Amino acid sequence: MPLTSKGEKIHRAMVEKYGKEEGERIFYASKNAGRITGVDKKADAEEKKDAEAEVKETPTKETKTTVKEPAEEKKDPKSEVKSAEMELKALEREQEQSEESQSRQNNIDDQKSIVRQLRNEMRETEHKERMGIADATEKLEYQQDRATLMDAISNACDSLAQRMDAFAARRSA
Repeated sequence: MPLTSKGEKIHRAMVEKYGKEEGERIFYASKNAGRITGVDKKADAEEKKDAEAEVKETPTKETKTTVKEPAEEKKDPKSEVKSAEMELKALEREQEQSEESQSRQNNIDDQKSIVRQLRNEMRETEHKERMGIADATEKLEYQQDRATLMDAISNACDSLAQRMDAFAARRSA
């Protein structure tokens, strides 16, 4: 629908303030919601006829039309910079936490590696100790067998010496 000069002025102001698409959306939403009136030529003609009919019936009072626009924060460049800086700091904190988390994971992995290495060394040491104990036991058993064998040989020699003495005594007698 064609716009009145008032409608064009309001439309132009909203487009300048909010941008083409957003300004048009706000303008037509405001018009349809009844926040702004007197912006359509055809609708105005019908309203004038209705108004003239009402004027004949009742006296009217002339009023100014006001435009109610949705409240929007004024975008101050300084506040935008502060907002962007805060967002950047938040992202940096997230990255630091991520890096700290990665660092902690690396430390954990290093500790796991150290523990594995120590366990392997401990197993090797235990194995060597067991083998050492087995070797010592074997040597001890060998020495005990040797001692037993030496005792048996010594006893046999003593017995043989006694027999020889007995034989020599019988022979000389």
